[in-house]
Amino acid sequence: MANIDRKELVKTQDSFITGTGTVVQWVKNNPFRFVSAILIIVIIAGGISGFLYWKTSREDKALSSLVNAGNDPKQIGEIASKYTDTRAGKISKLKLAGLAYDKSDFKDAIKNADEFIDNWGTQDVLFYQAMMIRAMSYIELKDTPKALEALDKCEKGASGVIKDQAVFLKAVELNATGKKSEAIGLLKTISTEQPKAIGDKKADITLRDKETSHYRDLAKAALSDITFSGGAGFNAK
Repeated sequence: MANIDRKELVKTQDSFITGTGTVVQWVKNNPFRFVSAILIIVIIAGGISGFLYWKTSREDKALSSLVNAGNDPKQIGEIASKYTDTRAGKISKLKLAGLAYDKSDFKDAIKNADEFIDNWGTQDVLFYQAMMIRAMSYIELKDTPKALEALDKCEKGASGVIKDQAVFLKAVELNATGKKSEAIGLLKTISTEQPKAIGDKKADITLRDKETSHYRDLAKAALSDITFSGGAGFNAK
């Protein structure tokens, strides 16, 4: 450590004392302003703490309500409307989209899926689940261009099972529009994938691996159908 000159040390201490004395003197001369400043700081700190508590509590209430709602569209809709600023409130839209699709209400499924996609803010697995609901709904409505648009996004951004499903359905749609060679090319990207391996041993098949294997089997069957029957009976059912 460098040596500090005694005069410099005394000078530094004197400067500190002088500065402190100035602050103390200001406080004595402006007591009300000082108290007001302290109150403002306390209020701001308390406000931030209170907001964080309120936000966390609201998130917890929304999630608890969503869990308790089960598959009741009315209750889930109320949660989506009441807790629009929470993650659970946004996920409610995704759940409504899935329920609508299961009931063959494809327009409502698209509406809810689009609202979720627009407000979720992160392109994660839930985002691409909503995009798949959108794609499958458009397939059911015979709107191939919009279905392919959604499937393209899933193919490029999703991974695992969602990507395999998107690629398979895209191949189905392309084959239906007469684009046989493109459909075959897509199906081959699924059918040639192999199970993950660790060292010299194949990894245990997880649920995700089984789903992926399912689409691989479907792709192989579809390739055989296209090759030997021209794809006349090739569909996603």
